[in-house]
Amino acid sequence: MGRALVTGFPSFFARKLVSELLEDESTSVVALVPERDREGAEEAAQLSRDRSRIEILSGEVGAIDFGLSGARYLALANELNVAHYVPSADLGASRGTDKKPEEVRRGYIAMAREALAFAATASEGLGSSVLHSSVDVAGTYRGLFSEGDLAKGQRFTNAGAEGRAIAEAMFRRKMPDLPLCVVRPTVVIGDSRTGEFDELDGLYLLILLVVTSPPDFTLPLPGRGDQLLNLVPVDYVVRAARRIGELPEARGRTFHLGDPSPCSALRVFELVSQVVGRRGPRGFIPANLTRALLRAPGIERIARSPRAFLEALVREGTYGFANTEATLGDSLRCPPFESYVETLVRRVEDSVKAKNAPRESLGDVEDTLL
Repeated sequence: MGRALVTGFPSFFARKLVSELLEDESTSVVALVPERDREGAEEAAQLSRDRSRIEILSGEVGAIDFGLSGARYLALANELNVAHYVPSADLGASRGTDKKPEEVRRGYIAMAREALAFAATASEGLGSSVLHSSVDVAGTYRGLFSEGDLAKGQRFTNAGAEGRAIAEAMFRRKMPDLPLCVVRPTVVIGDSRTGEFDELDGLYLLILLVVTSPPDFTLPLPGRGDQLLNLVPVDYVVRAARRIGELPEARGRTFHLGDPSPCSALRVFELVSQVVGRRGPRGFIPANLTRALLRAPGIERIARSPRAFLEALVREGTYGFANTEATLGDSLRCPPFESYVETLVRRVEDSVKAKNAPRESLGDVEDTLL
């Protein structure tokens, strides 16, 4: 494939994307990393499948010319085949952020501005620039939100969603002139093959509650449970994003990445409960009360970021996948939640057991390092 630029490294998602790109033995990756994150990026790169094919480049995706010298910027523009713009963790890409809302919005605008400037500089040498967004740009819109939709009169539930929508609008204006595309995953969760996950947040708060609750304890549902819960495993998202970045016919289009036939929230709760031998949920918390709880001050500090997941439980919109199905076809489809729920739950169980296990003595730890 050649050489790929990835921003957002070393976040969990960006690490998975880099790993997927390196599946092609002919591909090397340039990870554009702020100097403050360089140490963590170097550690993550050492754990990758092939450190020799990863270049850690100090720079800022939202700075003019990525904060690089003129010579390095032009050289980068001439050596890349594809660019993946993954938002950094401090923009609240997947969970809460300490940044103020206006700082988050400005961060997305700056990322899109510099991505577009770089694509124009690279001209024909850069095959595609892929903006990694999210279906949360649909905001409060009710009904079917298609891949072609963006401004539908919706309100945004957080600054990250609004910032992503603005970045998408910037990309759309330049799509007639530059090789650009946008990917919008639904609610991204762990790896369907290994169960690997980032943090115990979102869906994993539910799994954790079920795993650690008494056998005869039943949890109430937020909302009635009939809303479709649009979950998508991270391994599918990065495989699809990689493929989309490679295909000339994907340019100028937006793609929803998720399960076209998602489970209801009730079914997700039931499947998780079945894996651990617990009773399914009983009763529910009314949707209006759930929404009020979501607006409670400080909720993001209680548990990393339950808000996005709880919002998904009471969201009344659905998503179309026409572009994704037409472009990727049967060769790459999102696995159904039923096929990997046990893998996810067992990984959480293993994590809980590891945290509760007696600590090794100092001597035992020293022995393992020899």
